[in-house]
Amino acid sequence: MRFAVNPGRVKKESIIPMVNVIFLLLIFFLMTSSFIIPNPFELEKPYADSSNKISTEERLYISRTGKVFISNLDNENAWLYLEQSIPKKLLLVADSSFSAQDLLDISEKLKELGVIEINLLTNQRNEK
Repeated sequence: MRFAVNPGRVKKESIIPMVNVIFLLLIFFLMTSSFIIPNPFELEKPYADSSNKISTEERLYISRTGKVFISNLDNENAWLYLEQSIPKKLLLVADSSFSAQDLLDISEKLKELGVIEINLLTNQRNEK
């Protein structure tokens, strides 16, 4: 007697390993990426011949009109915040059209507050 052979269902490929790989890649790229801190207002940074790595110190933004911004605080509130927190390192992000003498005055004021190291964020010049 001959029995009919039931071919059964065709076994489908599982997508679980692919989903696992995608999640692992997503986690890897999120852990190794660095996020860009947006400027609180439009800035055109000055150019410099040499450059160093940007560290994660606190940033003090200075607009071309002299508006000061740090940690979501501006002008007088920013200076009060600096007097209270006194960061050891500070990164100045100033507009290129901001006066150099005013920038020196601000750096002197920061030194009087107790800031030990002040760096200026610039664009690197393209060599021709």
